[in-house]
Amino acid sequence: MSDAVVKFKVLRTKRAKIVWSKKNDRKFLITEREVADDTGKIILVLWNDDASLVRRNKSYILRGGYVRIREYTMHLQRSRTGQFIEIPDIGDVAETPDLSRPFSWRRKSPSPKRTKQGRTFDGRLFRDRSEPFRQKEF
Repeated sequence: MSDAVVKFKVLRTKRAKIVWSKKNDRKFLITEREVADDTGKIILVLWNDDASLVRRNKSYILRGGYVRIREYTMHLQRSRTGQFIEIPDIGDVAETPDLSRPFSWRRKSPSPKRTKQGRTFDGRLFRDRSEPFRQKEF
């Protein structure tokens, strides 16, 4: 999803790390913040100076953001033309579902109903003892 407009509240800082670019030998500061709105929470990834723009326990609108799926988890990021706008506190936010957890954003398919005994290829119950086992002749 690109050009997303998201209203959120910053809950906590997850981690910050410095990474080096292999192409041009530059270093980048990557900071992760846990943010939430009334639908759930997600990790916001901030690069370099963006970390100083987004503070804990404050509310913002992100214009020009996008969601990235990496290693089966969802992350929210600001695009190059995106901007953060500080707004008054949005109040209580939902802590669940946590969309940054692996596969939490996928719909769960219902599991097929199975019996305790199982079934044979011809449809009979596998452990049905009412009919003796007969070997088919070829």
